[in-house]
Amino acid sequence: MKDTAKNGWKKFGYLCMSLVPLIAYAILTFFVAMVLSVLVMIPVVMKAIQEGQQDLYGYLMENSMDQILNISMLAGVVYAAIAIVGMGLWYYFGCGRKDLKPPKAVRRPLNLLIIAVLAYCMQYASQIIMILVDMLLPRAMDNYEQLIELAGIGEVTVVGVLYGVILGPIAEELIFRGVTLYYTQKFTRRFWLANLLQAVFFGVMHMNLVQGIYAAVLGMVLGWVYHRFRSLYASIWLHIFFNFLAYGPLVFLDGLLPQNAVFQLSWYGLMCVVAVVLLWVIYRRTECRKDEMEI
Repeated sequence: MKDTAKNGWKKFGYLCMSLVPLIAYAILTFFVAMVLSVLVMIPVVMKAIQEGQQDLYGYLMENSMDQILNISMLAGVVYAAIAIVGMGLWYYFGCGRKDLKPPKAVRRPLNLLIIAVLAYCMQYASQIIMILVDMLLPRAMDNYEQLIELAGIGEVTVVGVLYGVILGPIAEELIFRGVTLYYTQKFTRRFWLANLLQAVFFGVMHMNLVQGIYAAVLGMVLGWVYHRFRSLYASIWLHIFFNFLAYGPLVFLDGLLPQNAVFQLSWYGLMCVVAVVLLWVIYRRTECRKDEMEI
């Protein structure tokens, strides 16, 4: 009885530990954003004082908000870089993943191509999810579109690409498919449940309902790819390819397709079917390579 209770508390501890990376990342993003915002506002405040402005708050809103929004991606680069270092050390030492060389399965060109095509298909799966959310929760979709417009997400800039395509995916994979999944798997031996938990945490990290829903679905696929290849490199490649497509290539590829609604919905459905087939192909190609353990 005592051993059962002890084991239960141990599992509860692992569950709590799985939440720590998410909480730490949230605190880090808030801190970095606040520091950069203050640095932007300091010269504006000094100018307001010199001019004898009475409505300091209104003056700040009028003269600094655009600059604060412009540094949002810069803030992303900063906290993603910090997270890569911090979570990388945690994953390396705390989770015992000390072999930094990608396994053969990840280095095979055909597998990289499969991952890239899967990322392409997942873009359409996320579009279907957004269509369903728009039908069921139109207000949430409106709020999401306003957030995207306000944050300037989707605009192609060097800093935006650096964060969205490279640093962001690496940081998030270390956090969720790396450290978080390590602890959820210690919490439960059922991989589907451990993977679901880390995917839900990944969705929560996005801090809005629409993005959180499709991010959770993507998170489950990323977790499964990591599990099958036994390598964080595999999920990083998938995440990078997925984000890269959103920065222009997907729009270009969509432009080559017929632009009627019936074809597009059919294409979206076909891509979801292809995604399922590719997941099965990955299962078949990796089931005999369980000994190729890696980060």
